[in-house]
Amino acid sequence: ASTQTRWKLRLIVFDFDQTLTTCHVFKALAGWGAQASGLRVPLPHATSEEGQLTRIFELDHGGVFKPQGGFAVAAFGGQARAEEVRKQLLSLQEQNVELIICTKGLIGAVKKCLTDVKLLPCFSEIYGNVSDSYGRTQYDRSLLEHWDHKDAASFSEFLGTPTQAGWGSKDKLIEKLMQNRGLRKEQCAFVEDDHEEIVRAEPICQTLYVKEAAGMRPEHWAKLQEMAAGYVVKKQVQKAVPARSAMSG
Repeated sequence: ASTQTRWKLRLIVFDFDQTLTTCHVFKALAGWGAQASGLRVPLPHATSEEGQLTRIFELDHGGVFKPQGGFAVAAFGGQARAEEVRKQLLSLQEQNVELIICTKGLIGAVKKCLTDVKLLPCFSEIYGNVSDSYGRTQYDRSLLEHWDHKDAASFSEFLGTPTQAGWGSKDKLIEKLMQNRGLRKEQCAFVEDDHEEIVRAEPICQTLYVKEAAGMRPEHWAKLQEMAAGYVVKKQVQKAVPARSAMSG
């Protein structure tokens, strides 16, 4: 026998690179291989928060990504796809689903890209890495030598804080987020393109694997919308075994 319970998603935790975006923003800006990142960024490259933010500003004003509408639009696979992502996120929000990002990338670059494609208000929080977690390139070091209060002021809205970093592993963070909200496994979903991360999260929440690692496709959004609207979970119920009578042989 089985029982049916209807659940609705209340929390979705998204990876950023190659899940929400179609390319790997951090690797592209860091120069860690055009093939791996899916987006070619010319020299100089940066691995710090301040450096990657500066490069995005430079790329937007330098004309390299101007035909595509800017660096962020290119990272999201074009204007049409960026608008579709926004439409899907707003629809999930309207169904009272909280949206959070957890990335191994640098928060500054993530927030800048989200701001440029008008997606930042969709997310209640962004967890990632900050400052020089990945070290500094020569370009990053030269920026520091000329860094002033004007630079700090223009970037302050994008830079991450210590409370958004140092979360350990994605599965542990998701577990903590769920506990804080009193959610069951059926009420939270994790969307990610890294299979190892998916495997670690499977015992904790629902998972959605973006196996192509080239950004979420229509079928991924359709699945989330289905889960947000309400989905049925069947559970097998074992029949109780009658207690043996004391008189029975």
